[in-house]
Amino acid sequence: MKVQRLRVLPPWQLVALLVSALMLPLASADDWVTVTSKDNKVSVLFPEDIKKNQQTQVERTIAGRVTTYFGESHGDGIILAGSGADLPKLARGRDNSIYSTTKKGFLKEAKGTEVSFKETKVDGVAARELIYKGKAYRGKGGAYTGRAVMFIVNNRVYIVNSVITKSTPANSAATKKMFDSVKVAK
Repeated sequence: MKVQRLRVLPPWQLVALLVSALMLPLASADDWVTVTSKDNKVSVLFPEDIKKNQQTQVERTIAGRVTTYFGESHGDGIILAGSGADLPKLARGRDNSIYSTTKKGFLKEAKGTEVSFKETKVDGVAARELIYKGKAYRGKGGAYTGRAVMFIVNNRVYIVNSVITKSTPANSAATKKMFDSVKVAK
C-alpha cells in the first residue's frame, strides 16, 4: 500500500488562501438562481434559492387578513431579500394607501429611517423605491443602507430589498444584478 504524504503549506500561503476565500462574492454570476413568486407573476435572481428559508407571516389588518411570504440571502455585509403579500379585498385598488402602509411597516421592521421615497418602474410596472438607513438592521449588526422596491401585480404587493452593512464593489454589483433581474409576467 502506497502512503501519500500531506504537504504542509507555509503560513503566508495559508493566510493568502484564507483571505481570498473570505473575499469571494455571494456567488459567481453563473451560480445565481431564478426565484419565482408563488403565483408565477414575478421572478428575481438571487445568489441562492431564497425559498429554502422562506417564512410565512399572517397578519390581521383593518382591511382584512394579509399573508406574506418572505425569503432572504445573506452574504458578507449584504442581505438580499424578496417578499410577496396577498392583498385583502378591501385594500385592492388603493395603490397609494398600500404603498404608504407597506413603507411604514417595512421601516418599522427594518428599524430604519426613510431617506427618499419616489415613483419608479420595474420591468414596465409602476413601483415605488424606498432608500433608507439605520444603525442596526432589525436591531442587529452595525449601520446599514438599504434599497427596497415595491410594486403591485394583480392582488399582491411585492418587495425586492437589499441591505448593505459593508460597502464593497462586490456587494454593489450583487445589488445591481438583483434589481436589474426583476421580471414581471405580462
